[in-house]
Amino acid sequence: MLAVWRQCALDRALKEAWQAGKILSGISAGAICWFEHAISDSVVQGELHPLNSLGFLSGTASPHYDEPGRRETFHCCLLSSEVSAGYGIDNSGLCISKEQS
Repeated sequence: MLAVWRQCALDRALKEAWQAGKILSGISAGAICWFEHAISDSVVQGELHPLNSLGFLSGTASPHYDEPGRRETFHCCLLSSEVSAGYGIDNSGLCISKEQS
């Protein structure tokens, strides 16, 4: 998603909208794309890895945080300094956990 957005310059259009005070939101990839980094299974199918996101918001976000392996992967990436502190968002969207190294 991010690669396509960058290729089509949508990332710049979204940043302009955000800087103009528009509310940007989403779920799953649409929720984590706004941060500097994300923990995602989009890098390698079936594996969780950090990736660089749009960087509008400081820190890291990880969706589906209540699914097996997500919390552990985030913590491993924090401990190895691959990502900065950030948020885990569970599937209901009701629990957002602030994670720090």
